[in-house]
Amino acid sequence: MMRMWGAVCAVAGVLTAVAAEARKPIEVYGKDPEISNVRLSADGAKVAMIQVENGGNPTLLVMDLATRKAVGFDLGELKVRQIEWSSDRHMLVYASKTTRMMQFRSSLVEFCGVFSINTETRADMTQLLVKNDDLALQSSLCDVESHLWNDRGDVLMSARAIGGSSRSMESVRAKGDATGVAGEVALYRVSGENGRGERIARGIDSTRAWITSPKGYVIARVEHAQRANRYRIMIPTNKERLGDWKTAFAEETEIPTLSIYGATADESALIIGTRQQSGLFALFEMSLKDGSIGKPLFEPDGVDIDDAITDPYTGHVVGATYKYARTEQIFFQNDLQSTLIALQKALKDWQTVNLVSWDKARKKFVIFAQGNVSAGDFFLFDVTKGKLEHLASMRRAFKGPDIAPVRSYFYKARDDMPIHAFLTLPPGTPEGAEPNGLPLVVLPHGGPAQRDAVTFDYWAQALASRGYGVLQMNFRGSEGYGGPFQYAGYGEWGGKMQDDVTDGVKDLIEKGLADPARVCIVGGSYGGYAALAGAAFTPELYKCAVSVNGLSDLGRFLSWQANRYGAESSTYEFWMRSIGNPSEDGEMIKARSPAHGAGNIRADVLLIHGEDDTIVPFEQSKMMHDALKDAGKPVELVRLDGEDHWLSTAKTRTEMLKAMEGFLAKHIGG
Repeated sequence: MMRMWGAVCAVAGVLTAVAAEARKPIEVYGKDPEISNVRLSADGAKVAMIQVENGGNPTLLVMDLATRKAVGFDLGELKVRQIEWSSDRHMLVYASKTTRMMQFRSSLVEFCGVFSINTETRADMTQLLVKNDDLALQSSLCDVESHLWNDRGDVLMSARAIGGSSRSMESVRAKGDATGVAGEVALYRVSGENGRGERIARGIDSTRAWITSPKGYVIARVEHAQRANRYRIMIPTNKERLGDWKTAFAEETEIPTLSIYGATADESALIIGTRQQSGLFALFEMSLKDGSIGKPLFEPDGVDIDDAITDPYTGHVVGATYKYARTEQIFFQNDLQSTLIALQKALKDWQTVNLVSWDKARKKFVIFAQGNVSAGDFFLFDVTKGKLEHLASMRRAFKGPDIAPVRSYFYKARDDMPIHAFLTLPPGTPEGAEPNGLPLVVLPHGGPAQRDAVTFDYWAQALASRGYGVLQMNFRGSEGYGGPFQYAGYGEWGGKMQDDVTDGVKDLIEKGLADPARVCIVGGSYGGYAALAGAAFTPELYKCAVSVNGLSDLGRFLSWQANRYGAESSTYEFWMRSIGNPSEDGEMIKARSPAHGAGNIRADVLLIHGEDDTIVPFEQSKMMHDALKDAGKPVELVRLDGEDHWLSTAKTRTEMLKAMEGFLAKHIGG
């Protein structure tokens, strides 16, 4: 699995050729994908997708596969997150909106909702559950537990519920948990036609999820009492009358260690994800009789499971995704696995080939393929006809020559920890060539418990198109490589995690690939913190730094988290484990906060931040800006009006890319 760079050779003319080619406008990289979220209906007669054209609003496009006629539904200014069918005519659209809710500890929240659209009657879309008068105040109504697959498009949803006069805002505040939300987490049967829900099961304050059947009944209830650090999986003694419950599994934990993906076909066990046996996150069966955990269902060599793949019609786990360099799939059922293998052979020019949707009979499949030939294509495969056809391209502007090649490799950190890295080279770089003296942009990912992989990353692709080499790395603390690797990042913000970034830069400099006089560091969220930490703690290494929605004062961030979620919440516990405990590690936390090291910075700094960021507050960039100004250092702050943490709109993505493009050109000249 380890790949080391060979001898570095200068490739004459490579950079000149790349620079001479026409560059695409930076706006093209910031645009929404023209097509995304392609989904087949259960009967295989229709395919739905999200379409965005010319910077307009997202449209739900539903195409009849027999006639190839399509109907569009304007979704307005919704920030669409995903879509799925709930019947052969009903579509569910999951979307979010940044809004102010003064009853919460932090008034700015990203509210998520689910909307149902009858694609045949074309009636106005209906938001699910929002019309119910028995709901407590909550920041999300997106928890769909099961699809019932009836003509009305009914679903089972969980939501916090209280009754009667206690729904006043004052009592919500008084009775609320750490987030200011009161009431039990109940289970509702919700109509896809009118959006109203009927409460079919009651929970308690500590209920976190319901495990349900597409047939409409409860299999299990998940509880986590944060103050008591008690996690339990409860099962009903009678599925028809949910009165008595018994404990199937229990553990004392501040942060739950299990993910539950569904039940086995006979409903005698749950399919869970956990690290409890080998340290790798894998899939297991957990008996509902005694809570015992069996052998792994699937455990890829040396990496974690990313997610389970669930059949939308049965609710059963049928496969899993994982990553080495790219996203890969494995299916546990022969028909799905053999279909995947056949399609990978048929689409051999695409490096990533995944099944993303299928009909109930498994006679038609939607495939997503991505690689050096395109930024992403959707195909339709008809098993009966043996026909594979192209449906749509995700980003039509990008063809093979426009795509910057990405190389996957490993380097060793100073303590010999192997670090998986990805180097994106300018478009047109010949395969196998290793240009020397590239201006380098270092691009650590966010999270920090996330990971990079070989994919069409619009940040990396945009930067490489300007002639930069782009280095991304999965430093310790990243997810995907097992518990010990991820936990090795705990308490190492600005420490060993930052050393891993530094060592990756020095590795490329030593090999002659990067010009040491032309290195900048750029990142978003945690990556924005790493960019500022790089500038503050290794000032000799970087010519400039760009932080997008990044952290600068770790102590202030922890205080904000405690106020937002509560000092006894599992969310705050996670951030204390990740960064440090203010009562015990206060001096370290301050020392590793770039805002407190602004005087050390030599690089010019560009700060970009969404005004409506609900994950890292705008004040983090404002504090860094003020600290640099007070220290007499060059700094620019760009406020993205009305933008969230994820840069969800094309307008502000383009604004960010343009600001970054000009700043980098000024300092290291791509």
